[in-house]
Amino acid sequence: MSTKLLDIFFLNPFREAALPIGNRNIIRSLPSGFSFSIMKLPSYTADFNTKEIEIISVSSHAFLRSLQSIFFSFKKFFSSDVFIGNGGPREFLTMILAKIFRPSLKYIFCVHTCWERFGHNRKGPLFKRMQFWSYWYLLKRADAIITVSEFSKKGFAQGFHLDESKVHVIRDRTDIHLFQPSKKDLSWVKKFYGIKNNNKNVLYLSKITQTKRAYLIPKIAELLPEYNFIVHGKNELHLDFSKHTNIYFSDVRPPRECIPKIFASSDVFIFPSEVEPLAASVNEAMACGLPIVASKGGGTVEQVRQSVNGYLIDIKEGEIHEFVKKIKKILSDQKLHAAFSKKSREYAIELANSKQGERYIKLFRDVLNL
Repeated sequence: MSTKLLDIFFLNPFREAALPIGNRNIIRSLPSGFSFSIMKLPSYTADFNTKEIEIISVSSHAFLRSLQSIFFSFKKFFSSDVFIGNGGPREFLTMILAKIFRPSLKYIFCVHTCWERFGHNRKGPLFKRMQFWSYWYLLKRADAIITVSEFSKKGFAQGFHLDESKVHVIRDRTDIHLFQPSKKDLSWVKKFYGIKNNNKNVLYLSKITQTKRAYLIPKIAELLPEYNFIVHGKNELHLDFSKHTNIYFSDVRPPRECIPKIFASSDVFIFPSEVEPLAASVNEAMACGLPIVASKGGGTVEQVRQSVNGYLIDIKEGEIHEFVKKIKKILSDQKLHAAFSKKSREYAIELANSKQGERYIKLFRDVLNL
């Protein structure tokens, strides 16, 4: 054991896109006395302030990055107490080597998806099948598994036939100092999206995919022409937003410090995803004091409190009209909006202050039999 309380090595490189939020959350939650080693891509610029972190830069080229990841992981076999990973074929090879050269090394698997999204990979293309079976191998051999929601835990435990006592739910928290209502900057938001009116803003900020059911947004916007709909994210569905005069779309990634401005300058956040493990964007919207209107599915039901900080819409025929009804209800009632806004912010603070660091420490001590 090192002179530090614990030496932790993260197996997956940190990067700005598809950021391993749970990994960053672990670093942010733990007190001083922990030593971290991370690999990062050149594009990753986040600052962890005073935490003791060894930063290893790796190539942005996928093949070179894989070789570097395996090499640096091998170097860390003999100095780290715990490896933390997120799955994948590269990690599969790394952990096979780890079990050969240092069988006592402990391994924690952080799950950032849900079975409903991932399980179909078992019958997908070759790479997807490789990913599925590498997950299976790693999950079965992990000393502990962390998921972000009860929904994700239940799906993976049943789908992979896991011992539920090894699966721990530790929800990702949001930086409530970065994301807060005071970050409102309506002038900047109007300029960024080209908005030339003073209508209230309905925000969707996430990937535009089939599983997130972002295709519902144009239909909702069409029925609410009196509101602006800010839609921001990678348009994987190739939806044509240009024909909707009240939709302001962008797939340009703004600087991270500007993202809170987008949330705080909006009036309500909508999220129609059906099988979300736990949406970081919903947490960020709540931290900025936004009421939430979301589909009643996945881990979102663990974030939104019905009629307290927003509304959950049943997934059924006619749900679009329910979205319209609830959005209009919130935005037309100032007192209701203020009450929901206050509760969203309170819930985000409650989550941020939920002693996650203590839960991680207990988990690490149990894994290491300390």
